[in-house]
Amino acid sequence: MLLINKKTDWDLFRTNLDETLTLTVRLRTPIEIDTAVEQLTNNIVKAAKSTTPITLIGGNREITYPMEIRELVIQKRKARKKWYRTRDPLDKNVWNRTNKLLHDKIKKRKKRNATRRMKSSSAYVPPNRMEDGSWTCPK
Repeated sequence: MLLINKKTDWDLFRTNLDETLTLTVRLRTPIEIDTAVEQLTNNIVKAAKSTTPITLIGGNREITYPMEIRELVIQKRKARKKWYRTRDPLDKNVWNRTNKLLHDKIKKRKKRNATRRMKSSSAYVPPNRMEDGSWTCPK
């Protein structure tokens, strides 16, 4: 859990922190300093937790590609590394071909997934107009 996020109410944070701070503590020994620092830290954490709403972090949005595409990425990176080292035009051709093949495979996969999603989801069916002028919504 994050202590703060973009929805933290900073004015309320300052108010809460001002209310909980005690600035009249004398700090003479290292133990008093340590306890004062610990108390300050706890006050900051409490103020932050009380003024920050809990936001649900979305699920794992990482795209997982099949092994074939991951292997092409590895090949592409190796080809790019080789071309960067040698600057040989033939190595650049290999890199470009691998890059294009990878790009085409990813594009084909995205298109296939989009088609599958469209076929599986219930498509919008517009309402029908009856003979008497009223509308009915098909089921």
